[in-house]
Amino acid sequence: MTKVISFLSGKGGVGKSTVAINVAYRLASLGYKTYLIDSSLSTPDVAIMLGFNRVRYGLFDYLKEQVSFEDIVLKRDDLYIIPSNLGLKIFEEEFHKPFGEIIINLLGQADYVIIDCAAGFGREAITAISASDECIIVTVPELPAIIEAMRGRELIKRRGIGYKGYILNMVGHHKYELDVSKVMDIMKEEPLAVLPFDMNVKKALKLRKPIYKVSPNSKFAKEIDVLVSKIVGKKIKRRKESFFSKVFSIFFKR
Repeated sequence: MTKVISFLSGKGGVGKSTVAINVAYRLASLGYKTYLIDSSLSTPDVAIMLGFNRVRYGLFDYLKEQVSFEDIVLKRDDLYIIPSNLGLKIFEEEFHKPFGEIIINLLGQADYVIIDCAAGFGREAITAISASDECIIVTVPELPAIIEAMRGRELIKRRGIGYKGYILNMVGHHKYELDVSKVMDIMKEEPLAVLPFDMNVKKALKLRKPIYKVSPNSKFAKEIDVLVSKIVGKKIKRRKESFFSKVFSIFFKR
């Protein structure tokens, strides 16, 4: 049975795409057939973040019935990717196909479909979450972002879509951020995961690779595993880090 999960945020800059990419990549590496969809037609990032220099065809072309579904699928290791490409007139044109049709293509073919939604709660994001089974909100420990997360949670529930929970990202970035306990008081619930601010993530972004290809034993990667275990419903067994690997990480850590 295919499960479709959208990752969304009320504002940009909270690391939503980074989280969605690494969750999808980890699911695929564990043997689950996983598709990652970049549903942002106005600000597509997924293909760039995964090292593709050029996207010949993307979601925009498919929705305009200019190419087939097979034409737009890319692959990075075990992960299937449906990129978006910048359509400069997307808000002036009507699509021939609804967004939900791309999900229909994957039902029964994939174990998980991860959707990286456009930031905010506009047309692009609402269209994507409406095609989802569950939604996960990504936020950071700053009051404006938390307020937007609360708005997003209300939007999801009003639309009758499954609300999986929220992720608190970039924790420990600066001393003026909200404490995790304060965030829980405001949100009235515990986060699905608390992801630390980790310079290894910056390194992975620079190299345009998932964190598991750059620093699989980083704190961020370990917490992504905690999140993925909640998605699949069972604990993930990690390879034990060797003694020499630990020593290397201590002395050559940047």
